[in-house]
Amino acid sequence: MDYIQTLVLAIIQGLTEFLPVSSSGHLVLMEHVLGIHESGLFLNISLHFGTLLAVIIVYVSPVKAMILSVIHVFRDICITPSKVFNRHYWHRDPNLWMAVLIVLGSIPTAIIGILFLKFAEEYLSSMLVSGVMLWVTGLLLLATRWIKPTNPNQELSLFQALCIGIMQGIAVLPGLSRSGSTISIGLYLGVHRNTAGMFSFLLSMPAILGAELLNLKDGLTGTEQINIGAILFGIVVSFIIGYLALQILIKLINKGKLYMVAPYCWLIGTIAVLHSF
Repeated sequence: MDYIQTLVLAIIQGLTEFLPVSSSGHLVLMEHVLGIHESGLFLNISLHFGTLLAVIIVYVSPVKAMILSVIHVFRDICITPSKVFNRHYWHRDPNLWMAVLIVLGSIPTAIIGILFLKFAEEYLSSMLVSGVMLWVTGLLLLATRWIKPTNPNQELSLFQALCIGIMQGIAVLPGLSRSGSTISIGLYLGVHRNTAGMFSFLLSMPAILGAELLNLKDGLTGTEQINIGAILFGIVVSFIIGYLALQILIKLINKGKLYMVAPYCWLIGTIAVLHSF
């Protein structure tokens, strides 16, 4: 794969991984309309690594705080293990509770993803399905326009985290935006805008990492020719574009204007549906 194709793929990956417009839907459309195909496992993994790095950089403070909180848990287990079995223990530190919710929220994502990913890729990766699901994404985003702001100090509950995790698993469907659907369901459940956005992106980290590890395990044959220059180039471009796209989406979420992306989803969805016929 040459640098021009790598540039196109990296830009599309960086923009659509975070903006609520469905990266899978755009890739299906790109393959059919533009005739560009993702043809390298290592390049695919590198582009996702670039966007994953963007999430880590943007949310470096909460990620660092959660890691320190988890380290303190292991310390407490070694010193006073009985303390850990107190249910109030896990709520005393907001960063620890967020880490727990990310782990628990990732469980339904993993189960749904493992069970239905191959099915979705084999039977549902069509222009028609992607177009219809882009319309569904647009409707989900539009409905957020009428959600009233909630208390920013309200703690994210286990039920809310599990529902968001389930929605992230369902977003394996091509055309259904992962960020758009998870943030929307969080807002519907009464999660504050800032928390819904942050949890959605933090929850995406184990999902992206897990999916790419599965790709590496299932698809690595040792016969692929690796262009190190193109891979590094793709990582840098997808990181930069992903970082900028993430900043834009955070501003839209905080201002309660996520619905403004809906018309674009409908436009691309309509193009996909029409092209399928």
